[in-house]
Amino acid sequence: MCWKEQPEFFDIPSYKLKVTHDGETIEDEFIYGMVTNSRSVGGFRNMIGKNVVFDDGEFEVTLIRTPKNPLALQEIIGALLSSQINTKHIYSFKTGEIHFESVEEIPWTLDGEFGGEHDSVCIKNAKQALKIVVPEEEQ
Repeated sequence: MCWKEQPEFFDIPSYKLKVTHDGETIEDEFIYGMVTNSRSVGGFRNMIGKNVVFDDGEFEVTLIRTPKNPLALQEIIGALLSSQINTKHIYSFKTGEIHFESVEEIPWTLDGEFGGEHDSVCIKNAKQALKIVVPEEEQ
C-alpha cells in the first residue's frame, strides 16, 4: 500500500496562513491552531505547556503544520502525546497580540462555539483588564 494510493486516509482540511506576532511573520500551511490562556484545552492538561500565567498579558499559541507524509503525521502525534510542543512540525510561542491572514475565509471556534468564518483576524490580550476579588480565608 502506497501513501499516494490512500488519499482518503489523510483528508484533513488545511489552511495557508500568514501569521504575524512580535515583529515575526510565519507563512505556512496548518491543520490546527489555537490561541489560549489556559492550562487545559478540551480536558487535556499541559497540552500547551506548563508555564501558563493568567495575568502576564500573553497568550500561548500553538500551530500545527500540515504533515506531508505519514512519518510527519506520526511525529506530530508523538509530540502531542509527550507534550513536546515545539518541534519542526509544531510552532509554539507566547505573544500579547497576533494577526492571522488567509486567502479564504476559515471557520473559527471561540471557547467551543462557532465564531464565524474570517480571512483576517487580530487577537489582542488585555493584560489584567479584570479585577478579581477573592475573600481572604478565615484563620
